[in-house]
Amino acid sequence: MNLKIRLLGFLTAVFLVVTLPVRADELDRCFDLLQAQDYARAQALAESLTRSQPSRLTFLCLGRALKAQGQFRAALFAFQEAEKRSRSQEELAVIYNWLGSTYDDLGDLDNALYYTQRALGLSRAIKDRKLEANNLNNLASIMKDKGELDQALRYYEESLRLKDTDAEKAPTWNNIASIYYRRGDFAKAAEYIERAVAALRRAGNYHEMGRHLINLADAYRSLKRFEAAQRVLDEGLAVVRKVGDRSWEADGVWIQAQLLRDQGKRQLAREQFEAAARLYDVLGQAGTAQAVRAELKAMVEAGLVERVYAGIEIGAKGVKALAMRLRFNDTGFYDAQTLFRRSLNPTAIAGIRATGALTPEAIEETAQAVKTLVDEMRARNHAPLVIAASSAFEGVANREELASRIASLVPELPPLNANLGKAVLFIDARQETLFGILGAIPPAFLEKGLLVDVGSGNTKIGYATRDAVKNTPEVQSFALPFGTVTLTEAAAAGKAFGSAAQAALRRTALPQLKAEVARRPAYANREPVVLVGGAAWAAATMLHPEQARQSFVELRLKEIAQLRERLEKNPNTPLAPPLDAIADAEDRAAAEKELRAVRDTFGRENLMAGLVLLESIGQTLGWKDKPLYFARHGTWLGGLIQVLGVAIEKNAPAQPAKTGRAPANDPAWRQAA
Repeated sequence: MNLKIRLLGFLTAVFLVVTLPVRADELDRCFDLLQAQDYARAQALAESLTRSQPSRLTFLCLGRALKAQGQFRAALFAFQEAEKRSRSQEELAVIYNWLGSTYDDLGDLDNALYYTQRALGLSRAIKDRKLEANNLNNLASIMKDKGELDQALRYYEESLRLKDTDAEKAPTWNNIASIYYRRGDFAKAAEYIERAVAALRRAGNYHEMGRHLINLADAYRSLKRFEAAQRVLDEGLAVVRKVGDRSWEADGVWIQAQLLRDQGKRQLAREQFEAAARLYDVLGQAGTAQAVRAELKAMVEAGLVERVYAGIEIGAKGVKALAMRLRFNDTGFYDAQTLFRRSLNPTAIAGIRATGALTPEAIEETAQAVKTLVDEMRARNHAPLVIAASSAFEGVANREELASRIASLVPELPPLNANLGKAVLFIDARQETLFGILGAIPPAFLEKGLLVDVGSGNTKIGYATRDAVKNTPEVQSFALPFGTVTLTEAAAAGKAFGSAAQAALRRTALPQLKAEVARRPAYANREPVVLVGGAAWAAATMLHPEQARQSFVELRLKEIAQLRERLEKNPNTPLAPPLDAIADAEDRAAAEKELRAVRDTFGRENLMAGLVLLESIGQTLGWKDKPLYFARHGTWLGGLIQVLGVAIEKNAPAQPAKTGRAPANDPAWRQAA
């Protein structure tokens, strides 16, 4: 598994000197060494003191020194000895905090929760504001580890309100970043960690800063900002090595391995994976060492097959070409990278609703567009596997005339079409939903998520289940009769376009949607909700241009509604949000490219229609408080290409290993894997 952003979740519990009775000079020096981050000397002195004058404070100093160096089991023993010698509420509040944090380090969430809740209750009883804040932070970390992200975020925010300085807030900022990291919003995660690093640097807390820098490197790696990732990782590793923090050194070496792998430096990555596993072995973290070795194994196996697959889709709004590099391993997982994408927009859908047939002009224009894209893809060595038409062509009386014209223009058909003896593979709504689910929803959520695909001619909604007897994927789905183009046709043009579009949906589509939900409540209950199609792409691009290079973009129903209202109130609003806040040059260039593509693809009314569809469906299905995810590579064509690629690879001979990025598990989506 991919290394998750590691929590500093269990803050260094605040040891309040003002509450301590006066001790011998040696005991004072032990805590001074901790403050100076000289943990090895603090450990040596504390071990001597526990032999000569064992007390709550000598064991507390020893536990803290051991914990800071990643020796968690030894630290737990020391804290348990300190607990035996604790008497007052103040003393127990501190030691319960340390016990809870150490159990969390060991992955024992039940004991971590037990001691943290006791520490929180005592910190409130003695009115210790700082310790209460730390315990809230720790409780949030446990909730996050249990997968309760919204509850964790609430605890983190409550903890922040009790803290006064930026240095105190820094670890909680880091932990809030881990929530965004889990959700796939790496840019937001990096923003929070950068704030934390700056605060710790100002405060001179270099040990904690070093840990945060390692987390920041992982966020930059996920953003593909490889040079920046290497820079902060080098600094962070230097700091944690200087203070002897072996646990965080191991984490940093693991991230170094992933960073090298993602840049295609496979041999160097292998050396770092092996080094990280050895460090975890020494630390007694056998489970983590096993996870590192599993990731190394996946990288090696993923290099066995790496090929490019491509296809052409004929949809209601035009003809699209897509070429993807797929990397497979023997588990059936793959990593997809888009290499080529182009759309041509003949008005193939024009008149279909009225006549149920394609005009001769639409047939010719569409067939010529297909030929153009086939020729271009073959010239780029991205020969398509298939030419397929979307479910918008279901019921079109003369669709075979389109297929015949394409066959005459493209005599050498793609492999799947040639094998089937069909110039065009016509996909029905059910197949389209299945391929869309396979292409959009990550494997860990395949049987939990809901797919909503707003196309040009209709909107498909569906989810995957598994036949318990046949052990095969099954789909529950239906199609609403409106997409961006067809809803535009149904609505009256003019200033009240949005209202007219909503009225058109209320007449037919929304009653159908409500009936489907009444029949199958899973449509309203499934999570995560994954959005694909042009309308979702345009919304994600306009609302979050800074995430133009991310595979998944989190959206909220409220911001989709606000974008629709802004466009409706001011029709002259340019479809170009400001990009001044995007500091990274590559991110800015990607945002500019995507925004140009949105402007080239969508007229204002088509875009408005798509936003109205998303908003109306979301209100009906109860998306108010749910995160929505736009899947950038999640097209039904992408899913079809991937399925064909897997089928081909099952019968293909092994290929020599090639360099390149191994399949990257997305922490926001692969948590359960």
